[in-house]
Formats: sequence, C-alpha cells, structure tokens
Amino acid sequence: MKVQQPAATAKSLANTLASYPERQRPERKTQASFMLPAETHRRLKRFAADKGVSMSAIVAEWIEANC
Repeated sequence: MKVQQPAATAKSLANTLASYPERQRPERKTQASFMLPAETHRRLKRFAADKGVSMSAIVAEWIEANC
C-alpha cells in the first residue's frame, strides 16, 4: 500500500473534484432557524412525510420558486 504525502493527497482530491461537472458537486449548505406556529409545523411535517422528502427540501423548493 502506497501512502501519499498530504500535498499529493490534496492535489489528487482537487483533480478528482475538478473532473465532476458543476451540477454533480455537493451544494454548500447553511443552517437557517426560524419560528413557526405549532400547527403550521405539524402540517409541514405531515406534508413532507407524505411526499417522502425532508421539511428542508420543501422549504428550499418554495424559496427557489418564490424568491
């Protein structure tokens, strides 16, 4: 087994990432915090569960479509 030096590993990683098309790269995310009425939260949670997606995905999709 060949052990690479850190600089070689970093270069190898950079080359690997450069070969991915832009849309396949993981999107950088940040955490947001906001308050919802309890009933609104329950409705959002149920809606997301029925769709099989996360609440974050529902909110992110709405923001992309409306902001």
